[in-house]
Amino acid sequence: MRSRQCFAHLRIKHKADPTRKAMRVTVEHEGEKLYFESDAPVTINEILGDLGIAPSTVLAVHEGAIVPHTSKIKSDLSLELVVVSSGG
Repeated sequence: MRSRQCFAHLRIKHKADPTRKAMRVTVEHEGEKLYFESDAPVTINEILGDLGIAPSTVLAVHEGAIVPHTSKIKSDLSLELVVVSSGG
């Protein structure tokens, strides 16, 4: 599968600290790596929304543990998104 890179940037309403490097979140989703950068803490819900991924369709996993979408990310990390299937 080919890899696609997506860089999404949040618009920050306050003045960012010029000495601070933006954090980078790597998101693995359906065989692709997506990248999200921000100068301020952000929730997984906000990351998913900015990447165009409906939060109700995936579980966020970090280091083998499911992480709530309301979790605030404050530093570089990698997330794996597991697609949730439902049927009847």
